[in-house]
Amino acid sequence: MKASTTDAERHKLILERWKRRLEPQLEGLLSAVRTRTDSIDVIGASVPDLFDRANWSFSPEGILAEERALVEECRNTNDTK
Repeated sequence: MKASTTDAERHKLILERWKRRLEPQLEGLLSAVRTRTDSIDVIGASVPDLFDRANWSFSPEGILAEERALVEECRNTNDTK
């Protein structure tokens, strides 16, 4: 990544990379619902637990921090060459 990359371009790249990594994780949460045979009322009642981040095996903010560090590292590495 060139040093001439603007802050806005880096911002967009970080968010795009974060979204690509996060979407499969979120889809995985929802895919379990498709296979349930419980009533819609029971499934609806379980939604808060499904979206309780304490139960997730991933951290959206951690993934964002990783992507930011990676993009910034690439920029800094290219700045020194």
